[in-house]
Amino acid sequence: MFSYQSFLFNRTKTHFTSDEAREKILKDKFLMHVYVSHVKTLYAAVASDAEAAHDELIIEIGAAGGITKVIQPTITTLDVRQDLGVDLIISGELLPFENQSITGAIGKDVFHHIPNVEKHLQEMRRVLMPGGKCAYIEPNWNLFSRIFYTLIHPEPWKPKQISWSFSSNNPMFSNQALPWIVFVRDLEILAKKFPDLSLNILEVPLVGLSYLISGGLNRRNRISSSMLIKLYKVEQKTPSYLKIFGLSRMIVITKLPG
Repeated sequence: MFSYQSFLFNRTKTHFTSDEAREKILKDKFLMHVYVSHVKTLYAAVASDAEAAHDELIIEIGAAGGITKVIQPTITTLDVRQDLGVDLIISGELLPFENQSITGAIGKDVFHHIPNVEKHLQEMRRVLMPGGKCAYIEPNWNLFSRIFYTLIHPEPWKPKQISWSFSSNNPMFSNQALPWIVFVRDLEILAKKFPDLSLNILEVPLVGLSYLISGGLNRRNRISSSMLIKLYKVEQKTPSYLKIFGLSRMIVITKLPG
């Protein structure tokens, strides 16, 4: 059966490696500004202090192609893909850490790529210390972003998916509606399955039309970085605007003591 989003995915999927993706970010002032902002926001959400203690273990899930190691070299990075910026090649569904050994975990646009997010959450619950946190930046689910992700974005947006899992041999394939499914639609199910995990969805989204106008990582256009950064900064100061046009949302999960 023909799928419009599968057609878009196959037509627009990236043809550069994760190393090349990282170089694109590092060489582009606007992309660098956005990625640095997001990494710092995620890190601040899970670190116990502004400057994490040396004995803290903070990890990143889905780090390939990113710049986290450039910004926070102490973070242990994980991905299913081999990459210069990845410390451990492993799935987010099977973490190679002892019980209650992780202070915090971050993930940017990775939760909706994990084939079985229930297994991932079970692993996060196991490895997080009491009071530990994991923070994700994921596709937003307001009206504008739903239209964008449904009609324009190449990755699927399938809000009617019943289960929390999907099958795919491509690590870049996904269901961008998974965060909404798990943390909004199935909130009561989540609470029953994980009563020791506390959920906090930040009210104000993170990035608006500036990233969309830029073309993003895959299709960066010729609009100047300085102009885009100015727009991005205005967006950050306008919560009412971001609530309408925000494309990304941050979700923070805390493991409760006891």
